[in-house]
Amino acid sequence: MADHHVRVLTDDELRPSLELFRAATHRPPDSDANWETLRHGYPPGRQFGVFSGDSLTGMAHTFGARLRTPGGVVPMGALTKLGVRADHTRRGIAGALVRHHLRDCTERGEIVAGLRASHTGIYGRFGYGIATNARQYNLRPGLERLHADAPAGGSVRLLDRTEIGKTVPGLVERIGLYRPGMMSRPAEWYAAHLDLPLNKGEDIRFAVHSGPDGDDGFVGYGTVHDGNWAEHSFRTILEVQSLYALTPQVYAGLLRFLLSIDLVDEIRLWQRPFDEPVEWMLQTTESLVTRHHSDELWLRLVDVPAALAARGFPDDVELVLEVRDGFLPENTGRYRVRGAEVGRTTAEPDLTLSASALSSLYLGLATPATLAGAGRLIGRDEESLTRAGRMFLTPQSPWCGTFF
Repeated sequence: MADHHVRVLTDDELRPSLELFRAATHRPPDSDANWETLRHGYPPGRQFGVFSGDSLTGMAHTFGARLRTPGGVVPMGALTKLGVRADHTRRGIAGALVRHHLRDCTERGEIVAGLRASHTGIYGRFGYGIATNARQYNLRPGLERLHADAPAGGSVRLLDRTEIGKTVPGLVERIGLYRPGMMSRPAEWYAAHLDLPLNKGEDIRFAVHSGPDGDDGFVGYGTVHDGNWAEHSFRTILEVQSLYALTPQVYAGLLRFLLSIDLVDEIRLWQRPFDEPVEWMLQTTESLVTRHHSDELWLRLVDVPAALAARGFPDDVELVLEVRDGFLPENTGRYRVRGAEVGRTTAEPDLTLSASALSSLYLGLATPATLAGAGRLIGRDEESLTRAGRMFLTPQSPWCGTFF
């Protein structure tokens, strides 16, 4: 990296950095009209570039957010785009950008960092680990309905298209981060993920669920078509991109609404929690198929002791962790953890693990025994693994629900 340097991008460099990213991901340049919307999605001081001489050869776009953990909410630095020019790959540019981002997180007090990985083989070396996962499941409305004793739910209303941009951000804040892994959606996030599709005229609709205490859930969806009329194979497919439901009652109300929409051949619900109770809500499951499951949020503990203390653990269980962090060596060491108390120690470790493995334990996605069996960590003995399992146990599977 001697011939490269990393710095914050100026306003004039933001669009070239986006085009570098699009080229790195094999997409054409964006239009002027799209840029007029997207340029509002870059918080000042959080967009970084690598320069080789005067040439931009790598970029990283980031923003700040809040992450729900089992013990509360912590500040998170979100890495939303990272790209390296094709003629400068494998020269340490990606690592330099990640390191600069994590240093920036430290300065901002963001004790964890998150991203969505386009290539899962890249980020483990930087201390990131898979922290949430999700599934896509499909339903056919004509074959499925909720069973008779399923929760009734409340009322559901469709938003007018002109209401969506004004209503949805406040609704997300009102509902809140109700399960581990969920993250806030700051104003910058909406530029690419709500304002742009609205301005482009894409088919995007929102329905809001209201219960006794007001609005408590929503579903965002659109439609796609496949087949053709001539061959009598034309189908309308409803694709659910976002669904927030504060309680099972709200989920039942929104699911019932989706199944009631006419002239739909299939419903595809993308990136849903693995423990979402769709199988138990339906009268039958003839058409229910899980088509895809994938990693979702990749997490990285930037400040290990602060992140562990903020997560919180049972007060009646104690554990000594030996963390090995080659990318941020200041995190390397042994920590005694009990409840919200975390401190350095020289005691023998119960678990020895990498920063990446700790990140996969943090929200409760993986169990210590699973990671030990996979060779991702070392437990001192079976009792230590059992005790660690109790410490990291969560009542719900972690789920992010936000693409960024």
